[in-house]
Parts: sequence; C-alpha cells; structure tokens
Amino acid sequence: TVLDRFKAIGIDTKGVVALLGAHSVGRTHCVKLVHRLYPDVDPVLNQDPIPHMLKKCPDPIPDPKAVQYVRNDRG
Repeated sequence: TVLDRFKAIGIDTKGVVALLGAHSVGRTHCVKLVHRLYPDVDPVLNQDPIPHMLKKCPDPIPDPKAVQYVRNDRG
C-alpha cells in the first residue's frame, strides 16, 4: 500500500497524509513537463505514456495560466 511504501522510508501515517494532501500524485501541469518533451523527448522518461503526454501538451510553450493536468502513468 501507499502507507507501507512511505513507512519503509521512515514516513509515518501523519506524514503521508500531509504529503498526499499537498500534492497530486501521478499528475503534473503541462508547463512543468514540456521541457522534457520538446524539442526532443527526454530519453530518461518512460516511453509508454509519451504519446498521451504529447496529446495533452501539444504546445511546447503552454499558457502558464492554463490548468491542464497530465496523468504521467498512462501507457
């Protein structure tokens, strides 16, 4: 479980709640991602979800005010 994974690295339940409450796990904004997609896809990235990410973030210079979330666990 998520709790077990965090417990293994020394984070208790209260800490996990604080972390997960402050973050969107598995999601990101295009503005935070495009530097790894354009002009060339970062080869370190898992290549399976790249087509999904490119579809969700087709503009290499996205509007910083836009709220477009991309799930980075799609493949």
